[in-house]
Amino acid sequence: MGVSLSDKPGEIAATLIPSVGCPMGCNFCAHLGDVWRQGPFCYFYETGDQLFEVMLGLERDMKVRSFFVMDENFLLHRKRALRCWS
Repeated sequence: MGVSLSDKPGEIAATLIPSVGCPMGCNFCAHLGDVWRQGPFCYFYETGDQLFEVMLGLERDMKVRSFFVMDENFLLHRKRALRCWS
């Protein structure tokens, strides 16, 4: 789940991708295109606690102190999003 582009631990941010795909089906979406519009999507982690545990593991294994979370649907999963910041 973590990718390092540097030989020096802690020099870069860890990348976390909690979900892929999109359930919305917006007609203006250039990112997914016609084929994937309102197509399959998958949440890899259902709870904020699961995401936090993954972040702790990335912090330990990659020796990082910052994270880049890429999830276009993060706020659509309201319960998970609110738990992450409470």
